[in-house]
Amino acid sequence: MEQKNEEVIEIITNLRRIIKSISSASKKLRKNFGITIPQLVCLNAVANSTDELVSLKHISQVIQLSAPTVSGIVDRLEKSGLLRRERKKDDRRKLLIQLTDKGREVLANTPESIQIKLSKKINALSQTKRTQIKNALRTLTEVLEAEDLDASPILTAEEELKS
Repeated sequence: MEQKNEEVIEIITNLRRIIKSISSASKKLRKNFGITIPQLVCLNAVANSTDELVSLKHISQVIQLSAPTVSGIVDRLEKSGLLRRERKKDDRRKLLIQLTDKGREVLANTPESIQIKLSKKINALSQTKRTQIKNALRTLTEVLEAEDLDASPILTAEEELKS
């Protein structure tokens, strides 16, 4: 029985470590660069596009967030001077987004995002390890009765997606 309790404590402690790690990365990014993790992911989506001008729909698909959420993020990035919106020349109703020089500078100076670090490290694991982690996390999600919660693949400390 005691070993069972120790295992439960270790599981919960490790979950708290993960949450703290995400929170710490989020706070450092906001403090040092004045942007949130979703904003950084959005900037990267624009910067990594093959086109200089991209649509909200494209960004939304790349970062797997709804168009209204992406629109709010882009609004704040535009106010900060990191992105610029431009009307499409052949269809004035359509807006395209472009990275500004200030946005490029911020991206050049920000550290690799926690999502990218985590993705690289998970991809470096064997298929067996990745499957074990996926199954264990699926089980935890079920234990927490969180299967139906809407969640994007962006790691945030809190609900920053409106940021």
